[in-house]
Amino acid sequence: MRFAPAPFARIFLPVAFVALVLPWLAACTPQYIREDRTDRREKELRIKQHAGGTHHATVVDNVRWLQTFGNELLVIDTTNGRELGRAEGVEFGEGGSLVDIIAEGDTAWAVSANTALVKFDIGDNSAPRVTDTVPAAKLGIEPLFVSQVGGEIYVTGKGGAVRVRDRQRYLKDMTATHVVGSKIGPVACVGRKILAVDDGRYLGAATALVSLPAGLGPPDGYAFLLQGQNGASVGIMSPAFTELDQSAIPARVRRIRVCGDRLFAVTDKTLFAWRIDGSKL
Repeated sequence: MRFAPAPFARIFLPVAFVALVLPWLAACTPQYIREDRTDRREKELRIKQHAGGTHHATVVDNVRWLQTFGNELLVIDTTNGRELGRAEGVEFGEGGSLVDIIAEGDTAWAVSANTALVKFDIGDNSAPRVTDTVPAAKLGIEPLFVSQVGGEIYVTGKGGAVRVRDRQRYLKDMTATHVVGSKIGPVACVGRKILAVDDGRYLGAATALVSLPAGLGPPDGYAFLLQGQNGASVGIMSPAFTELDQSAIPARVRRIRVCGDRLFAVTDKTLFAWRIDGSKL
C-alpha cells in the first residue's frame, strides 16, 4: 500500500532546505567594500615638441657666422647664408634661450638666460659641440651677458659679475650688463651707472657701453646708451666716461652696436644709424 505525501510536507521540505542553505551561501559570498582608489600623486606635464625660436645674438668671425636660435647655436656660411651646423646649448625645456655669445678662435661662449654659461668647440663648422657648462648655481648669479676683457671671460646678470677663471664675484646683488675694459680696469653698467667692477666705484652715467675699435672715434673711447623713461640718448664717450656727442631717440633702445664706422641703435620699430667722425656723430 502506498501513501501520498501530505500537501504540507511537499511545501515545507523545499522551504526548509532553502532556509538552511541561504545562510551558508551568504557566508561564502565576498562582501563589497567601497574604497577610494583615486591617484592623488602630483602629476607633471612636460612638452618637448617645439618649432623655431628667437635669434637673440649674432657674431661674425671672418667667414664664420655664429647665430643663436632659441636654445641652439647655429654656424652659418657668411658667403651664402647656408647653415653649416648646429648644436643645443641646453636641452629644450631645461633652460633658457641662448641670449648672448662671444667667440675667439675655435671656442665660443654663450649664455643660456638665467640658467648657465655654455662653452662650445666650433673648430668643425659642421659639428659644433658643447665642451663645458657652468650652471647658475655655481656662478652665483642668474647669467644674461658674457664678455671678454683683457683675456678674461666675465659673465654678468642678476646678482653681479663673475670672472669665469676663478669664479670671483663682483658687484654682488646688482644687475650688471656687459663688461668692457678701461684704463682703470674692467667696468660695467648697473642701471644708469657706470661702475668699476673691482670696487664698485661710480664713474659716469650710461645704461650700456661698447668699446670703439682702434682708429675709430676718440682713442680708447666708447659708444654709449643712456636709457630714460620716455626715451634714450645714444652717443660717444671719452676714455674718462664724459659725453662728447649724443643723439636723442624717443623710444626704448634694445641694443647698440658698432659695425665699421657706423653706430647702430635698435628699437622695437626702427633701426637708427650714425657715422662716427672723430668725437662726433
